[in-house]
Amino acid sequence: MSITTVNHSYNMTIYDEVVRVVALGPTSIGLPPLSSLAEGKSFTIIDVGNSAGTNNITIGSSDRSLINGHTLTLTINLNGGALTFTKLNGGWSADDSDAQLQLEIADSQANVSDLQIDTSANAADISTLQSDVSPLITDVAQLQLDVDSLQFNASRFSVTLPFTLPAPAVSAVTKDFIAFKAPANGELLSVEIIPNSAWASGNNVGDKYLASAYRYNNTPAVVNFSHDLMTGLAAGASARLPSGTSNQLLTVGQTLSLTATGTSVKFNSSVTWVTLPAVGDYVTLTGAATAYVGATPANPGVYIVTALTAVSLTATKLFGAAPENVASGAAGSGEVAALRLVRAQEASFAAGDVIGMRIVVPIDTTTPVDVSSLAFSAIFNYSLT
Repeated sequence: MSITTVNHSYNMTIYDEVVRVVALGPTSIGLPPLSSLAEGKSFTIIDVGNSAGTNNITIGSSDRSLINGHTLTLTINLNGGALTFTKLNGGWSADDSDAQLQLEIADSQANVSDLQIDTSANAADISTLQSDVSPLITDVAQLQLDVDSLQFNASRFSVTLPFTLPAPAVSAVTKDFIAFKAPANGELLSVEIIPNSAWASGNNVGDKYLASAYRYNNTPAVVNFSHDLMTGLAAGASARLPSGTSNQLLTVGQTLSLTATGTSVKFNSSVTWVTLPAVGDYVTLTGAATAYVGATPANPGVYIVTALTAVSLTATKLFGAAPENVASGAAGSGEVAALRLVRAQEASFAAGDVIGMRIVVPIDTTTPVDVSSLAFSAIFNYSLT
């Protein structure tokens, strides 16, 4: 194969099968006369200088024969372009597939360049959008906190109802006090008894009042375990009573001792608890548990569990007189019924349920106490959905 390299316009001979062009400016290449060529003879012109995009290479026949039957010249105007010319059926046939490929490559490169420009612009837009969105995210997070706070506040409310109890008499007296009608499905979180400043401070066994929350449109049904309100409850202090079902802690014959330190007391059992408490549960002790009420007696009340094992639990008394030590004593049926575990859970209500307080004033054979008026407060949590 004969290869010729030129950097200027050039008329090919029949031997220049490949012409390599290093164009320094616009260049013309002349093909040999067709009459001197055999059928099928081919010639290729290549822009090896890679400059045809600027310095076009124009190819034509020196005898003005038509190329592809319709034109006198073809031009390489793409860097690195090439054209092949073949004598076919007495005329020039030009194959510009390489040139077309180069054109497609050039178009693709241009598209890639445009895409890079668009991508850069989009990246800038995204960065700006992120800057705009970041404070919005902060605002939305704050809004959610505000909404959560509103929902929390809106879902909880308390109602307080003052009432007056009779003094202890020769027979037990039961008083019912309706507090409110549940506006929606929800739970009773707690009930609270608040004595006024005239509340007496004695600790006689008979100076107690059993308090329970009730659902009055249902037979009525008690919704939390009854709690003793001893007169040891200080004037103006509140007694918050846990809601939830009660569970048995003791069995008949089980021995129990109480070791008190301030408002805390440790219950020490001879055997494992019938129902194992959990930290945060409540233990309620009423005056009926005569073996464990203490000498004053000061132990009846509501306790919250702070630590436990299978045979002991430590709890803090929530209101009333500080607890007292009690030596080990066996539980009878009264103690089993009067020392109970109240789970830290909420009693459920349905919309329209009537919720109130029942106070039982028992017989008091000792000096009557001044109970004057109390206030009953119920804290209710209802669903917003």
